[in-house]
Parts: sequence; C-alpha cells; structure tokens
Amino acid sequence: MTQRSLYLFCYDVSCSRRRRRVQRLLATYRVEGQKSVFECLMTLAEVADAVEQLRRLIDPQTDRVHVIALDPRLPREGLGRGQPWQGGPHVVA
Repeated sequence: MTQRSLYLFCYDVSCSRRRRRVQRLLATYRVEGQKSVFECLMTLAEVADAVEQLRRLIDPQTDRVHVIALDPRLPREGLGRGQPWQGGPHVVA
C-alpha cells in the first residue's frame, strides 16, 4: 500500500471562478479544512499531480498557493471548534 502523509494547502486566489476550481480540486483529498486552508492526506504522486493541476488553474501574477508537508512527529495544537485529523481509515475515490 502506498503511504499517505498530511499536507497543508493554503491559497489566496483573487478570481472567484479560479478559487472555486482550486477548492474543488483540493476537496478531493481534504480531511480537514476551512475556507482557504486544507489539510490533505496524499501520496507524493498525488501531491505532484495536484501541484501540476494548481499551476494550470491559478494566475501566478495575482494568486498564490503554499504546500507544506506536515511532520507527524511534531506536536500539533488546534484552537477553536476544528479538530485535527487523528488518523484512521481514509479513502480517496
């Protein structure tokens, strides 16, 4: 089985149409998220594919996307209602 890791995708997209397309793409992999920050459980190949698709979706002159690999060894703290993903079954169809 291919190993999945958590990645944080953060974006600031100026055009509503492009922003909706970015949201739909990342929603495929999302385990948690809110507005323009998505926590995604992905393989390296899926990250590479998503980044390539994001390159085609955004305007690099006005938009930006950050992809951050989350190290599972480091402690995580969340404030507010949202709960960090605790592991367990996850299926990407």
